[in-house]
Amino acid sequence: MRKLLVALMIVAFAATAFATDIKFSGTYEVSGKYLKNTEAREDDTLEHRFYEHDFDLWLKADVDKDTFFKAKFEILDDTWQGSPGNDTGYGNQTQFSVQRAWMGHNFGSVLLEVGLMDGGAWSYAFGNNKEGHYRIKATVPVSNGRVSFYTQKSKETEDLGFDDTTDTYTGSAYVEDQQKDDNDAYAINYVGKFNGITVAPLLVYKNNSYKVADQGSDGEKIWSLDLAVGGDLGPVGFEFEFDYDNASADFDYAVGEDSYDVFGIYGNVFTKVGDATVGFITAYSSFDKDAGVAYDMADDFDDDLLFILGDEGYLSSAIGAAGVALNGSYSGLAAIWANGIYAAYDVNEKLNITGGFFYAMSTAEDTAVEDATGYEFDLIGSYAVTDALSYKVQLGYASVDPDVSGVDPDPAMALFHTLSLSF
Repeated sequence: MRKLLVALMIVAFAATAFATDIKFSGTYEVSGKYLKNTEAREDDTLEHRFYEHDFDLWLKADVDKDTFFKAKFEILDDTWQGSPGNDTGYGNQTQFSVQRAWMGHNFGSVLLEVGLMDGGAWSYAFGNNKEGHYRIKATVPVSNGRVSFYTQKSKETEDLGFDDTTDTYTGSAYVEDQQKDDNDAYAINYVGKFNGITVAPLLVYKNNSYKVADQGSDGEKIWSLDLAVGGDLGPVGFEFEFDYDNASADFDYAVGEDSYDVFGIYGNVFTKVGDATVGFITAYSSFDKDAGVAYDMADDFDDDLLFILGDEGYLSSAIGAAGVALNGSYSGLAAIWANGIYAAYDVNEKLNITGGFFYAMSTAEDTAVEDATGYEFDLIGSYAVTDALSYKVQLGYASVDPDVSGVDPDPAMALFHTLSLSF
């Protein structure tokens, strides 16, 4: 941490020479967590009790009215273990990482941004897994909104023979045409508003050539189309998102196919009833039975509602207990159709209580769990101690029936409480 603070001081002092306006903001939170049977066991169920903390620090440096630099620093040792005892953290590893670092300049007709910035997220939280990605991005203002273009480097395969640890050039690792085995993405998107309705389409092409490391441009190619629409229609608000992925590969997936098509649908309709907001949510993940691949609702979607089935992995554990393994890796809910109702009630200016109930059905056709069902009940209370300090309690109960003979996991429970500070 000392190295981080020294680096920030150097940045701050150096910036004064250029009359840079530097601002810091961040969050720090500490959570106590209790989990029971998220492993979806029938016997010998496990309980977990532990503490976590999370610290994010943002830096924004406005060099002039058109030029800026942004960075995000995050603590890494999120689960409390033994005390680090020194500035290099657990296992002599650094406790901090630079998770974002990019610069931008507004040329008037176009905003150019270059560096490590947010990626993996679009519109609503459905299908999102926001992480840092290396991008070159251009944003152009247009009628009723803006258009953005970017190229993204997700994996660099080429080894130039430079050893960062010794600061020397080895000159021995380079392979001709190795750069063709990279992972690159190219995208165009638009965000606009029409009579209070926001429309946001996104088209992405990913060339995952690194999956076949033969110094060629083959591998896996994915086209993704995401359309989000939302706004208010009188007293009723709505959110809608459709996300479609088409993949083709120069190899066979787990069940013998070399391509797949999956899609996800999210809908949220809500309205105010007195001091409460009541709504209905539907979330659908399709399943390509020929390739064994499902649409991933991803990590950011189920942080609050559906957090046991999704975020804590109870549903995937139950499916695994039934002997079914989806092809691919998933950070959120997959191969299900979940429907639920929720209500958020403002007791007063400081206290809010939110509750939700969801029922889920499997979409994994022609698998052992094609008739699996599950449900989850969530209750969340949040209290604003001050404008900067808040306290949150989160309770959940979930159950899954894989509908497989001899597999009957016990329900899962979770209880979290979190103290959060924003500055």
